[in-house]
Amino acid sequence: MPLRLSSKWKTFLSVMGVCCAAAAPLALLFPASRPLILLFLYTIPSHSVIPLPHEPAMVLAGKMYDPLIVALVAGAATLISSFLDYETVNFIFDRTRVGDARKHRVYQGCVYYFLKAPFLSLVLAAFAPFIMFYPFRVLSPTSGYPVRRYTLAVFIGRVPRFYLEALLGHALNWTNTILVGVLVLLACWAVLLRVGRHLERRGQEMEDAELRTQNAE
Repeated sequence: MPLRLSSKWKTFLSVMGVCCAAAAPLALLFPASRPLILLFLYTIPSHSVIPLPHEPAMVLAGKMYDPLIVALVAGAATLISSFLDYETVNFIFDRTRVGDARKHRVYQGCVYYFLKAPFLSLVLAAFAPFIMFYPFRVLSPTSGYPVRRYTLAVFIGRVPRFYLEALLGHALNWTNTILVGVLVLLACWAVLLRVGRHLERRGQEMEDAELRTQNAE
């Protein structure tokens, strides 16, 4: 049976093809653009479910380029990562037992309040570093919120945040050695923080599973 792609995936693959086709000649003809291309590629996984720190990359890029250009390049990459997140979460909820979460009252309550102001909630969560974005990454696709509005809201929220992070690197008059040292420390801190959050969620999931097993017995 031939694989049939939806119109969304056809559009996505077309855009990715254009990006790849444009990146290669740009990197060859304009060597100064290579770090921006790497930033674009790095931003895609670092703003998905993979726990890669993005702040150090933004600060370093802001030292080399205009902060607005850095923010727009990284913001464009989030359009891709947001689409992939959206489709991945939907696939997991539709094809595995994880989708049973839709029956829980806690999930239904979260969806109820999220849908009161979904676009604004996404913009604020994407902008504010102190708001955990993972719940919104799950609620948006599983609640049926349109993927175009989701990706647009993330873009609008991320670009000003990226700009401020890049502006920090642009404004600080640090030597490369000091900058690299600080970036390494920030990267280690970000990785430890995200791993800690992941372990905390896993621990909570194991406790919930154990409670369900005990209740079933």
